[in-house]
Amino acid sequence: MTLDTQVLTMISMVVGGIYLGFANETFRRFSVMWKKRVILVYLFEIIFWVIQTSILFYVLYQVNHGEIRFYIFLACLLGFSIYVVLFQSFYRRFLEILIQIVKQAAYITVRTIQELLIEPVKWLLALIVTIAMYVLDIGLTIIFFLLKIVFYPISLCGKLAKRMLPESFLKKITKFRSIYSTILYTLKSRVKALVFKRR
Repeated sequence: MTLDTQVLTMISMVVGGIYLGFANETFRRFSVMWKKRVILVYLFEIIFWVIQTSILFYVLYQVNHGEIRFYIFLACLLGFSIYVVLFQSFYRRFLEILIQIVKQAAYITVRTIQELLIEPVKWLLALIVTIAMYVLDIGLTIIFFLLKIVFYPISLCGKLAKRMLPESFLKKITKFRSIYSTILYTLKSRVKALVFKRR
């Protein structure tokens, strides 16, 4: 390994250590989201360090074809120390600000979609359902009114026949009429309840 390659390797690993500081800080900040789930903690830790190791080794391979020397670890440690001393406090504040900006943008986006799309659709569906229920209500009222008209001649004939028929027969008719009225009222109530129960 030439001197130029060694110097380039050192610089690359120092930069890699600084990058590792940023990546680790970001990972630790978001790890609070799953810290109560032990399985996820171990799983994400393994995935994180496998990815970071792969990135650093890829950089090392591009610089010196993957030759690992002891000073490489010292260079990474130096880079990480530089991050802690120079960048950590600033990056923490920056990361928190960035998270708040993303949260606010997501909230505004969700509210905008809700106000411009979801709420009008819900209002339109409610209007359609209300109109449909109103039309059905009117339709049922008309149907029951027509039934009264249809059965009115029968009722009129019954009144005329009442004067002509024997009293014993009239009692049976009255009993039948009571049963018929009860059935009709029950049927009407159940139809209305079935149609308008979600109104």
